[in-house]
Parts: sequence; structure tokens; C-alpha cells
Amino acid sequence: MHQSLDCISCFIRQSLDVARYCTDDPNVHEEVLRHSLRLLAEHDFGSPSLKTAQDVHRMIRNCIGQDDPYIKGKRLFNREMLDRLPRYRGVVAESANPWDTATRIAIAGNTIDFAFRTDLTASCVEDAIESALHAELHGDWSLSQLKEDVDRAERILFLADNAGELVCDRLWLEQFPLERTTVAVKGGPILNDALLEDAEAAGLPDMLQVIENGSDAPGTLLDDCSPEFLAAYEAADMIVAKGMANFESLLYEPRDICFLFKVKCSVVSRLVDAPLGSLIIRRNSQ
Repeated sequence: MHQSLDCISCFIRQSLDVARYCTDDPNVHEEVLRHSLRLLAEHDFGSPSLKTAQDVHRMIRNCIGQDDPYIKGKRLFNREMLDRLPRYRGVVAESANPWDTATRIAIAGNTIDFAFRTDLTASCVEDAIESALHAELHGDWSLSQLKEDVDRAERILFLADNAGELVCDRLWLEQFPLERTTVAVKGGPILNDALLEDAEAAGLPDMLQVIENGSDAPGTLLDDCSPEFLAAYEAADMIVAKGMANFESLLYEPRDICFLFKVKCSVVSRLVDAPLGSLIIRRNSQ
């Protein structure tokens, strides 16, 4: 997706959010902000927004001297959601339509996104899940059709989004043909996106194959991914992509992709013609 000018103010906010999350030192906050403003002022506004985000967050990590600034928050949400996993597994098992319920919980898990809120609590996620169980789904791919496509697929590639969210995804993935499903996580730290450590915390390697994509960009920038990931991407006859960043980066790719996410910014809201907070299930059949 091409960069909107609205993205620039978001990158500045994210820069301060990361700095304030990591330290109370106002001098560090100022240094990070100055570096961000300088980088953005010199950046090509015509470049993809997620490439800009990658450059900004690489700069921030270098400036504050931390390889994974949100690691404590990621581990916290892994634990919080794992603690709640038995309860939500019971909700799925007792529902009239377990597939529908598990899918809704997975989409609601996309609330756990530090790009937009670093003050999230587990209760915020609980509220989002409760709301999602009865909310309207926006998009052009019905849950019943998605289930048929998942059951029929020979090779499914699941593109993960955030730590903690991946625990919610696990409930949904338990209903996939696990022997034919591969989960891809990020190859390096970016925001609170899931890494191999987070997949292991969620127990996914005990269920199915997990690979890294070789990139530290939000979303999936194919020209930044590893040969191993690209081979899995090309071999898949079905791709399921969680999160707005995966939607932004793969929307115009000539593949049949199922995008599931929660709308969290005005730019994407206008693009999908759905209000902020909407739950999206959308098919890209370029």
C-alpha cells in the first residue's frame, strides 16, 4: 500500500511511544524524536508505508540501544492470553458454531497491537473478544466459505501478526488441517510482532510447522523475506494473513489471500470502507 501523509504523524507518535515505553529519561525521548523527524523529512514519501516503518523502527532500536524494545510487553501478553486459553477453548467448544467462534476470537486478538496502543491491558482484550462474538463481520468472504477453502487446501501458509494475538490464533488453528499448515513469524523484532519465541510460548511448534520470514518489517514485504519463506509462499495454495500490516503489504499481490484484522487507523478504514474498530474478513483474489 502506498504511503499516506497521515502515516507520518503515526510514525512520530510510534517513535515517542517506544521511547517512553523503554525509559523515563526525557533526553532519550527527545533524541528519538529528533532522529525520527530527521529521517522522515529526508524519506521518500512515495515509498511503501511499511518500508518507512521498518526504517523508523530500526533507527529507534539503534538509538535506544535495545534489540527488542517491546519484549517485556510481548512476554506479558503471551502469559496473559495463555492463562485465558482454557476459558476461551471452553467458549469455542460450547458454542453452536465452533469455527465461527474461534475465527471471531482470532480476529479480536488483533487488538493486541502496540503500533496503536502501548497501554493495553488483558481486560481490554477480553472486552474486544466479548464484543467480537456478536459483532458484524465486514468483507467479502463468508466464514462458511472460508471453512470450505481451509478444509480443501493442500498447503496453507498462515502469516502471524502479534505476540499474544498468536495465542488467540491457536484456538482457530486447532481447527485447521495441521499437517498441511505452516505458520510464519517475523525474522527479527519489529513492534510487538510475533517471533519464534512467541510461537514457542503459544505452543505452536508442537502442533505444526513454524518458520521465520527473514524480515524485520511490519507486514510481509516480499522483497525483504528469506528464500525459505518465499518458497513456502509460492508453494501455498491458500494464504491466511492476520493483521492490518499484512493486508497493507499484500493487498495488491496476485495471490488468493484471506485477510483478517481489526481496523485501527483512518487510512485503512477509508480503504476498506468500514468504521474504525470493524472486524474484517476480506479476500484478495487478484
